[in-house]
Amino acid sequence: MTNSLPIIRLKEGRDRSIKKQHPWVFSGAIKEIIGNPDVGDTVQIVEFNNTPLAIAAFSPHSQISGRVWSFDPNQRIDADFIKEKVLEAIAYRKKINLSHTNAYRLIHSESDGLPGIIVDKFNTGYVVQILSAGAEKWKDVLFEILQQTDHPSWIYEKSTDEVRILENLPVREGFVYGKTDLPVTITENGIKYFVNFEEGQKTGFYMTKEKTEIFFKTLLKT
Repeated sequence: MTNSLPIIRLKEGRDRSIKKQHPWVFSGAIKEIIGNPDVGDTVQIVEFNNTPLAIAAFSPHSQISGRVWSFDPNQRIDADFIKEKVLEAIAYRKKINLSHTNAYRLIHSESDGLPGIIVDKFNTGYVVQILSAGAEKWKDVLFEILQQTDHPSWIYEKSTDEVRILENLPVREGFVYGKTDLPVTITENGIKYFVNFEEGQKTGFYMTKEKTEIFFKTLLKT
């Protein structure tokens, strides 16, 4: 057990979903919180008898009080961990034939071990959503890692989803790195689209085939 971390102890019998590696801890499953974790802090999830189960991000304002970073109770959550998960996501997409498209979901939240983080690739740039307290805690690190590892020409944050309101986080939108004229031109399945992500829903465009294919292949991988 990582003793330096605050602890969320679950009620007796409420640990089944975590043991099956479901990545959410709901507030109603919590017996007690030991320590004083701040919003987005890393906490250790333990079962009723104090057996360590997982490492998670804490959100006191949401019904989803814990979003699991790792089911390894000894995993350290730091910039190296975030970078490793980003690199794994990028490497996995490169295994899929995307020669007919330059727009797809690069990071899909829990499916890529990065809860609350969505990154959609739009040709040479990214639109990013930060949707949870834990992701908010690491957003600056994430942006830096994205710049260094995949070298986008621009990054636009569109953290405006109502999920942020449930997490008691302010909405935020704008370029965090570089800039591009709108609409951007993307190609999906050989079809050209002109996308104004500032006005579009969520990240600005629903990437049908690749988004679904990558999502389910990622689930199967885990």
